[in-house]
Amino acid sequence: MEHLRSPAGRGATRPAILKEALDRLAEGMGTRSQALDAFRKIKHSPGGLSASELKLALKFLGLHLSAKQTSAIMMRLDNEQDGNISLEEFLSLVWAHKLKQLQRKLGAAVHARGGIDVETLFQRYDTGHSGELEFEEFRRIVRCDVGVVESDVSDEELREMYRFVDSDGGGMIGIDGLKRLL
Repeated sequence: MEHLRSPAGRGATRPAILKEALDRLAEGMGTRSQALDAFRKIKHSPGGLSASELKLALKFLGLHLSAKQTSAIMMRLDNEQDGNISLEEFLSLVWAHKLKQLQRKLGAAVHARGGIDVETLFQRYDTGHSGELEFEEFRRIVRCDVGVVESDVSDEELREMYRFVDSDGGGMIGIDGLKRLL
């Protein structure tokens, strides 16, 4: 495996550089719609994003990656080897990473409280006994019972997590979805 030097000067592999880049993007990127807006500002024609377009769009979002980090992302997503990546593939990669980070934050909060019985929580908030929770019920679980404050995870980030688990787009999640999130 080829070794590269990370921005901090220590040796790092391409996967480590990719992970570092994704960590920075996931932490710094706001909502998915904000990211799409930034990319639309610089990309007016169809087709993929070049490395320079990717860097420019990230600057609009206030995110700066090193050349090695940008290269690692491009290599990971440039399936056709044409120097361009799909915007949707890029956002999917970043959002999958961001969701994992948010899940870790929620999991840490649950652990800090000595654990939470997800099934009991689900039953408490499923007041209509429908077997599903709306977003607002999920948000109350996270804020009130799990104890995650908005400065750690915004409501918009919670909504994105909720939508990710709401695979059919019906606006409701069941007990399995809540378990995936917590």
